[in-house]
Amino acid sequence: MGYQDGCENQSEADRLALVKQLENEIKAFVASGIKVFVATTNPEGEMFHPTKMLSGSTVLPTPPVSLAAFRQQHKVMVDLIEDATKAANATIIDFADNQCFQDVCEVVSMKEGEPVLKDSDHFRPYYARNYITVLDQVVAAAIAEP
Repeated sequence: MGYQDGCENQSEADRLALVKQLENEIKAFVASGIKVFVATTNPEGEMFHPTKMLSGSTVLPTPPVSLAAFRQQHKVMVDLIEDATKAANATIIDFADNQCFQDVCEVVSMKEGEPVLKDSDHFRPYYARNYITVLDQVVAAAIAEP
Protein backbone atom coordinates (compact mmCIF):
# COMPACT_ATOMS: atom_id res chain seq x y z
CA MET A 1 0.00 0.00 0.00
CA GLY A 2 1.38 3.42 -0.87
CA TYR A 3 4.88 4.18 -1.97
CA GLN A 4 6.43 1.76 -4.42
CA ASP A 5 9.96 3.19 -4.38
CA GLY A 6 11.86 1.55 -1.54
CA CYS A 7 14.82 3.92 -2.03
CA GLU A 8 17.25 1.00 -1.94
CA ASN A 9 20.08 3.29 -3.03
CA GLN A 10 19.59 5.67 -0.10
CA SER A 11 20.85 5.06 3.39
CA GLU A 12 19.16 6.32 6.55
CA ALA A 13 21.82 9.06 6.67
CA ASP A 14 20.93 10.05 3.08
CA ARG A 15 17.23 10.32 3.97
CA LEU A 16 17.95 12.39 7.06
CA ALA A 17 20.28 14.69 5.09
CA LEU A 18 17.67 15.20 2.36
CA VAL A 19 14.95 16.02 4.87
CA LYS A 20 17.29 18.40 6.73
CA GLN A 21 18.04 20.11 3.41
CA LEU A 22 14.29 20.39 2.75
CA GLU A 23 13.79 21.88 6.22
CA ASN A 24 16.58 24.43 5.67
CA GLU A 25 15.19 25.45 2.29
CA ILE A 26 11.72 25.90 3.76
CA LYS A 27 13.21 27.97 6.60
CA ALA A 28 14.90 30.23 4.04
CA PHE A 29 11.58 30.84 2.27
CA VAL A 30 9.80 31.51 5.58
CA ALA A 31 12.60 33.87 6.69
CA SER A 32 12.14 35.85 3.48
CA GLY A 33 8.45 36.33 4.27
CA ILE A 34 7.03 33.62 2.02
CA LYS A 35 4.23 31.50 3.48
CA VAL A 36 5.11 27.87 2.79
CA PHE A 37 2.68 24.95 2.59
CA VAL A 38 3.84 21.34 2.55
CA ALA A 39 1.55 18.44 1.69
CA THR A 40 1.92 15.51 4.03
CA THR A 41 1.36 11.92 2.98
CA ASN A 42 -2.25 10.96 2.36
CA PRO A 43 -3.66 7.47 1.75
CA GLU A 44 -2.80 6.24 -1.71
CA GLY A 45 -1.65 3.09 -3.44
CA GLU A 46 -2.70 0.45 -5.94
CA MET A 47 -6.03 -0.15 -4.20
CA PHE A 48 -7.01 3.38 -5.31
CA HIS A 49 -6.15 2.78 -8.99
CA PRO A 50 -9.37 2.54 -11.02
CA THR A 51 -8.03 -0.44 -13.00
CA LYS A 52 -7.87 -2.44 -9.75
CA MET A 53 -11.62 -1.93 -9.31
CA LEU A 54 -12.59 -3.90 -12.40
CA SER A 55 -12.24 -7.45 -13.62
CA GLY A 56 -13.61 -7.60 -17.14
CA SER A 57 -17.10 -6.15 -16.83
CA THR A 58 -17.33 -6.93 -13.11
CA VAL A 59 -16.92 -4.17 -10.54
CA LEU A 60 -14.81 -5.46 -7.65
CA PRO A 61 -15.33 -4.59 -4.00
CA THR A 62 -13.49 -1.43 -2.97
CA PRO A 63 -13.11 -1.46 0.81
CA PRO A 64 -12.00 1.76 2.51
CA VAL A 65 -8.49 2.29 3.83
CA SER A 66 -7.72 2.96 7.48
CA LEU A 67 -5.97 6.30 7.90
CA ALA A 68 -4.30 5.12 11.11
CA ALA A 69 -3.01 1.96 9.42
CA PHE A 70 -1.71 3.93 6.42
CA ARG A 71 0.06 6.48 8.62
CA GLN A 72 1.55 3.70 10.76
CA GLN A 73 2.84 1.86 7.70
CA HIS A 74 4.52 5.07 6.47
CA LYS A 75 5.33 6.46 9.92
CA VAL A 76 9.02 7.06 9.27
CA MET A 77 8.39 9.17 6.16
CA VAL A 78 5.34 10.93 7.58
CA ASP A 79 7.17 11.87 10.78
CA LEU A 80 10.28 13.09 8.93
CA ILE A 81 8.31 15.35 6.59
CA GLU A 82 5.88 16.64 9.20
CA ASP A 83 8.60 17.28 11.80
CA ALA A 84 10.73 19.17 9.24
CA THR A 85 7.72 21.21 8.15
CA LYS A 86 6.86 22.17 11.73
CA ALA A 87 10.50 22.96 12.57
CA ALA A 88 10.62 25.29 9.57
CA ASN A 89 7.44 27.07 10.71
CA ALA A 90 5.57 26.07 7.55
CA THR A 91 1.95 24.93 7.27
CA ILE A 92 1.11 21.27 6.76
CA ILE A 93 -1.57 20.50 4.19
CA ASP A 94 -3.18 17.17 5.00
CA PHE A 95 -5.40 15.93 2.18
CA ALA A 96 -6.64 13.21 4.52
CA ASP A 97 -8.63 15.96 6.28
CA ASN A 98 -10.92 15.88 3.23
CA GLN A 99 -10.20 12.41 1.90
CA CYS A 100 -11.10 10.61 5.12
CA PHE A 101 -13.81 10.79 7.74
CA GLN A 102 -12.30 9.96 11.09
CA ASP A 103 -10.28 6.81 10.29
CA VAL A 104 -12.13 5.79 7.11
CA CYS A 105 -10.65 6.77 3.73
CA GLU A 106 -12.98 5.78 0.92
CA VAL A 107 -11.48 4.48 -2.30
CA VAL A 108 -14.68 5.42 -4.16
CA SER A 109 -16.56 8.65 -3.40
CA MET A 110 -19.65 7.99 -1.33
CA LYS A 111 -21.87 10.45 -3.20
CA GLU A 112 -20.94 9.79 -6.84
CA GLY A 113 -19.62 6.26 -6.51
CA GLU A 114 -16.57 7.20 -8.58
CA PRO A 115 -12.88 6.59 -7.88
CA VAL A 116 -11.24 9.22 -5.68
CA LEU A 117 -7.90 8.97 -7.49
CA LYS A 118 -7.18 8.91 -11.23
CA ASP A 119 -4.30 6.50 -10.69
CA SER A 120 -2.65 5.20 -7.54
CA ASP A 121 -1.67 8.61 -6.13
CA HIS A 122 -3.30 11.61 -7.86
CA PHE A 123 -6.76 12.99 -7.11
CA ARG A 124 -9.23 13.14 -9.96
CA PRO A 125 -9.92 16.76 -11.00
CA TYR A 126 -13.61 16.49 -10.10
CA TYR A 127 -12.79 15.15 -6.65
CA ALA A 128 -10.14 17.81 -6.02
CA ARG A 129 -12.42 20.62 -7.17
CA ASN A 130 -15.42 19.51 -5.10
CA TYR A 131 -13.90 17.91 -2.01
CA ILE A 132 -10.34 19.06 -1.35
CA THR A 133 -11.15 22.22 0.61
CA VAL A 134 -7.93 21.99 2.62
CA LEU A 135 -6.31 23.84 -0.31
CA ASP A 136 -8.54 26.86 0.24
CA GLN A 137 -6.05 28.15 2.81
CA VAL A 138 -3.35 28.28 0.13
CA VAL A 139 -5.57 30.38 -2.13
CA ALA A 140 -6.56 32.62 0.79
CA ALA A 141 -2.89 33.20 1.65
CA ALA A 142 -2.11 34.10 -1.97
CA ILE A 143 -5.02 36.55 -2.15
CA ALA A 144 -4.02 38.14 1.17
CA GLU A 145 -0.50 38.93 -0.07
CA PRO A 146 0.03 42.63 -0.91
